[in-house]
Amino acid sequence: MSTLRALAPLFLVQFACWTGMFLLWIGAYPVITLAIMPGTPGDPAALRRGLLVLSACFAWYALLAACLAFLIPRLLARVPAPVLLGLAALVGAGGLASLGWIADPWLLPASFTALAVGWCALANLPYTLAARLVGGAQIDHAFRIFAFSSILPQLAVSAALLFVIGEIDAQTARLILRAAGAAMGLGGLLALALRHRLDPATN
Repeated sequence: MSTLRALAPLFLVQFACWTGMFLLWIGAYPVITLAIMPGTPGDPAALRRGLLVLSACFAWYALLAACLAFLIPRLLARVPAPVLLGLAALVGAGGLASLGWIADPWLLPASFTALAVGWCALANLPYTLAARLVGGAQIDHAFRIFAFSSILPQLAVSAALLFVIGEIDAQTARLILRAAGAAMGLGGLLALALRHRLDPATN
């Protein structure tokens, strides 16, 4: 129970940020194929183009996030981990939310570049913070508990969408991605607001 209590502030940040990421995985394909890419909705050729563009965008943000991860140790020497996580999540939130608004496919690289910043931080910094919050002999147990922090948001979002959304059209997909940006933005704000509880060494 003490481990869970120590990790509770980080669970809040994770819940918000991972809600945003899970909504991205649900809404990105319909937004790109139905709202952003030119072509007749439902046309097989347009759907294939949309899928190719989506695959390229996902590959780009994953590759960029992996490269940006090498900068994290240097950044942590200058910026506290909770602050870095919060700021990066806010950048990622901007990229997510923009997918719910843009109409020009040439803006997609900018959106996914911003998203890569948030994803890089989300894939790395929470584990650093979890280790600092617990530490010692409890760290293995803490990581087992911490794994649920990315699973529970996906279960909650899936259950909620079953009751709220039927067929996902272009407008619904845009709303999903705007909500994704809001969720990750909330995660970033929580990381900044709870920075002293996320890392007691933060000044």
